[in-house]
Amino acid sequence: MVTGDEKEEPFGLDKDQCWVTAENQELKAKDAHDSQTFGPILIADIGELFFFSTSESYISNL
Repeated sequence: MVTGDEKEEPFGLDKDQCWVTAENQELKAKDAHDSQTFGPILIADIGELFFFSTSESYISNL
């Protein structure tokens, strides 16, 4: 992987690793909790998470 920062050296990922990035454009890079903070993660460690949010009135109508 190569960054736009000349101070950082390019590096590669192993076949079983991935690099995750924060999608919140309002965050500065130093505030994002992604692979820039904790490094690559193992693909085997990725799970599924579903989050659903709705109004209280919607739930009471079910």
